[in-house]
Amino acid sequence: MAYPFMHHYRYGVFSALDTDERLDVTFASATKGRNGVASIPPERFKRHVATRTTYFRRFSYQTKILGLALSSRFDTLVFLGDVWSFSTWLGALAGRFTRKDVLFWTIGWHRPEKGILKRLRLLFYGMAGELLLYGNVGKKIGAAMGYTPGRMTVIYNSHVSSHQETATSDGSVEGQLRDASCAVGAVVRLNPTKRIDLLIQAVGLLKERGRDVQVILAGEGPELQRLQQLAEATGVRVVFLGAVYAESDLRIVYSHLRATVIPAAAGLSVIQSLSHGVPVITDDDDYGQMPEAEAIQPGVTGSRYPKGDVAALAAAIERWLPSRDDSALAEAARLEVITRWSASSQARAISARILARRRSR
Repeated sequence: MAYPFMHHYRYGVFSALDTDERLDVTFASATKGRNGVASIPPERFKRHVATRTTYFRRFSYQTKILGLALSSRFDTLVFLGDVWSFSTWLGALAGRFTRKDVLFWTIGWHRPEKGILKRLRLLFYGMAGELLLYGNVGKKIGAAMGYTPGRMTVIYNSHVSSHQETATSDGSVEGQLRDASCAVGAVVRLNPTKRIDLLIQAVGLLKERGRDVQVILAGEGPELQRLQQLAEATGVRVVFLGAVYAESDLRIVYSHLRATVIPAAAGLSVIQSLSHGVPVITDDDDYGQMPEAEAIQPGVTGSRYPKGDVAALAAAIERWLPSRDDSALAEAARLEVITRWSASSQARAISARILARRRSR
């Protein structure tokens, strides 16, 4: 199983695959993370080959992949399906040449494509015997692009971080949130795609209507300073906690949130929030969203609002502010996670496809 590096938030599914006695998995990855995302220490797994991944803008190349793909040790190759990875192109071609089963684990299509990019992606994905996709939207778009539906399986996604096992609480989170009430917010990396500025603006609108709402943000990222300035300019009370990993601290954060609000591109934070029984609000732009937004059942596990509409976002937040039946909501949210978005369910889906394809071959 080849990844450019082993993202810490995939620890749950990687660990479940590693301990599946029906499989004999070797992971191949760089040992250092990228863009602020930490890598899982390789010693956490039974078999790991350390590689080095070099990046040039959107392109990348991972050492040792070609040799591993040609090795007789493996009958199945699972690659992160990144069309801009030269090593994945070479590894997949080598795997097909040596009659191995090649699978791409990928988000797939975000939106319909045209021209050269459409043909390039179809050519790339065509090297795989099957695509293991994060969500149904990607599969629907892929079929519309001309990819065979029977060669796509939705395995969904999951969030269990390796940091949760090692991180310890210093007590600061509980202290910072001692006086927090009627709060919304997110545990999320603060980058521009999430549009957290819209959350602050929406709460600013509620403030003008006399609603006393506080924002709690747990995370770091390039937008931090801009969001701090926006909060000050709008007079919105925002608690910036920094990165939070300890499970005890995460429980405290989510216990204070009436709703998680990620205005755009809501990813694995959706699953983490629902696993804590907290509904999620994000926009309705399927082509701009992450697959995890599919876990939001409007009115049951959260809300979808019209993209970029601050007033509509404020209204969606306001609907979740009154006291709610926590037990019913938590049950619905956790059932959604357990059924489709847990590490165990995702690992079972991946293993099932590997084993079924092995039997058919």
